[in-house]
Amino acid sequence: MSGLRSTSSDAPVQPQYKVKFIGNTADGGHTTYIIQVSHVDGSSWNLQRRYRALRELHDELKLRYGENLPHFPAKRFFGNNDPAFIASRQVALEQYITGVLAIEPEVKTPVLRKFLGGPMPSPEQSPSRHEREIMEGLEAKLLNFALPPTPIDEAEMAERKKKYKDSMRLSVMAQPVDPVILRDLGLDEDPAPALCKSAGSSGYADWSYQMVHQPLWYLIPEFH
Repeated sequence: MSGLRSTSSDAPVQPQYKVKFIGNTADGGHTTYIIQVSHVDGSSWNLQRRYRALRELHDELKLRYGENLPHFPAKRFFGNNDPAFIASRQVALEQYITGVLAIEPEVKTPVLRKFLGGPMPSPEQSPSRHEREIMEGLEAKLLNFALPPTPIDEAEMAERKKKYKDSMRLSVMAQPVDPVILRDLGLDEDPAPALCKSAGSSGYADWSYQMVHQPLWYLIPEFH
């Protein structure tokens, strides 16, 4: 096949907004146009704009785009209330706004964005793309409790037990504890040394005094 194949980067950007003039109303000799605006996210709303507002928009955009703007219907001093003229101008104004959105599909100019209006953002609105990416990243890092737990091998189990044993030893090391309790907790693999009875004191009283006043490190052989 001859010729170059176009890439996705060559494709024109589709406008984020679409407009349709759906009617008009007359009040005090002035015509107000009813414009339906639709966004690519599916939302839509109606605007009411007079010719003067559209003319002011054109003057602002002309400072940026100059002669690249589409044709804007000229002002008419007589016969403005003629139904045929109003219908013709309505079609021309819709074509103008559609042409502007083709030039600026992402609507970055503040005056154009203000003209198109739209619903005010609220906390109930869907999160932006950046916010969704952050939420998905956080969810991927959290535990999925719907899945069964991953089995732990013997080596990891032994390592966990060792860490638990070491933490228990450190947490109670400075507390007065009965050696029997130490052996029950598995914090002292060797038998605890017998407490010597001081001369002139009863064995039970001497043992009780040491249990209350001796720190735990005294009862652990490796600290002697």
